[in-house]
Amino acid sequence: SWEELERDGLPAGTDGVVNLAGHSVLQLPRWTPDHQQLVISSRVDSTRALASAMRRTPPEVFVCASAVGWYPVNTAETLDESAAPGTDFLAKVCIQSEAAADEAADAAGRVVKLRIGVVRACTTRSAMSTTWIHGKG
Repeated sequence: SWEELERDGLPAGTDGVVNLAGHSVLQLPRWTPDHQQLVISSRVDSTRALASAMRRTPPEVFVCASAVGWYPVNTAETLDESAAPGTDFLAKVCIQSEAAADEAADAAGRVVKLRIGVVRACTTRSAMSTTWIHGKG
């Protein structure tokens, strides 16, 4: 459990931690106040629990999932990882999640925040493919 992990730390010999935890943003009903709180707390609480565990048994690297939702929407600008975040709900989720990951910086040798998104591209005239892309935070 998360409580045991916080209390006992990581298993001995852990070199790295990858955190992909988080409630789906796509669940219906979408983005009610309760759903928004669940999305945020599921990411922030799990990340903080891992940060606490890593203080007891530090790994070399901590990789934490974030999302391209960090970036402002509907912009014609080319953005990179230094861009300021957006202001919508998804950006707020990313801001809080990445701030929680930063709390692990004193414990892990390196913190990597993956700003992940789904890209849909036509590979043939009749087919669509989905590819995951990864950004560096």
